[in-house]
Amino acid sequence: MGANYGFTGLIFAKKFPDAHLVLVEPSPKLCHYIEMNMRANRVKSYTLIPSICGASDDPETSFSLNPASSQDNRVIGKKGWPSIPVTTRSLGGILEQHYKSGNIFIKIDTQGFEEQVLRGANSFLQSNQNWLIKSEFAPNWLESQGTNALALLRQLLADYSVTEMPARVRFNEGALEQLFVNPLQDTQARSFVEYVRSLNGDGLGWCDLLIKPKTDSRKLAIGLPRPDTWRAQHS
Repeated sequence: MGANYGFTGLIFAKKFPDAHLVLVEPSPKLCHYIEMNMRANRVKSYTLIPSICGASDDPETSFSLNPASSQDNRVIGKKGWPSIPVTTRSLGGILEQHYKSGNIFIKIDTQGFEEQVLRGANSFLQSNQNWLIKSEFAPNWLESQGTNALALLRQLLADYSVTEMPARVRFNEGALEQLFVNPLQDTQARSFVEYVRSLNGDGLGWCDLLIKPKTDSRKLAIGLPRPDTWRAQHS
């Protein structure tokens, strides 16, 4: 969710060649690069959805384009940003349409629109156990899209098992279940939000969260190939 120009999608397409990849990206310019990069890397099993991912389906909404950087397009843009008409698709609807069997990995990086994305998948996530989410958590960007970061984190902690994604995987310590041995607790929520804010200057810190069902006891293995052999085109 928030596929940008497709680099992360390429990582998972190469690592899991038998999986079907679904990329959601509302920017027409970035959709063009996604198609180019999928072809350049011979990825065929994918679906590109040129929409916003939100709480519910909407045939008419708008999306704001950052004139300075495609890395920071937002649903609710800053003053002066141009906007384009787009459709909105719910994550739950996308999953119901495309999921057949096996495990589901969901990456969400929507510049603060994560609450709405997750809300649109609530029913699916509550009724299925075979999924793992990696989601950006950036208080400043969340607030720019009308979300209270602390309230969102507390809701996630109430519904799911949540832990902070480390910046890198330690040598010989590659099992995801190890990260969930001590998941975040509600009593830590306020301190965690302030900690994340402090990770960058001017309160603009961010991190990634790993989110999974509370009752999921399966062992999850992590490991990514080296990216230096991939070709990605972007400007």
